Amino acid sequence: MEHTVQKSFKKFLVVWFGQLISMIGIGLTAFSLGVYAFEKTNTATSVALITLFTFLPNILLRPIGGYWPTDSTVER
Repeated sequence: MEHTVQKSFKKFLVVWFGQLISMIGIGLTAFSLGVYAFEKTNTATSVALITLFTFLPNILLRPIGGYWPTDSTVER
């Protein structure tokens, strides 16, 4: 039993670490796009819009993505 838990936890850590690297990459990309847009346009509006459109899907879809799997596993 304990060996299965350790194996399962190692798989979880691999997925978690991959997600961490992915989120760091998304953040760095959003930041660099904002810097690039500011260099090209010299307006803060372009930076704000790029930041908004980068993180808006994440903000809107996370609650749905968190609710949907838990709702489908709950027995009624």
